[in-house]
Amino acid sequence: MSPSHLFVYGTLRNSRPNAIAATITGTLVSLGAFPAVTLDGDTKIQGEIFPVDPLGLLNYDRYEGVAHGLYKRELVMANTDAGPVPAYVYVAGPLLTHEIAGLDPIQSGDWFVR
Repeated sequence: MSPSHLFVYGTLRNSRPNAIAATITGTLVSLGAFPAVTLDGDTKIQGEIFPVDPLGLLNYDRYEGVAHGLYKRELVMANTDAGPVPAYVYVAGPLLTHEIAGLDPIQSGDWFVR
């Protein structure tokens, strides 16, 4: 069974009334108007998870530019107060990888506190 949750950390955060606070581990950087995450690094990245169905994931894939290499969807364990939850997250894809090289990470791990 595939995960039925999506972890969001940037511009999609605070967009769902049924979302709960969660964190993942990685590196968060700012690209100006939006952030990007890589799963290397040890920063606790602040975000939230919410339920999503397969059709919803396909819509988010389009929104995040997965087919064009902007982001890619990865499986992570999101940490919540109730324990770990498997969730998908959009991380920097091939087109963003060269742009984020050399950028300073957001040390707070929070897109809204940078």
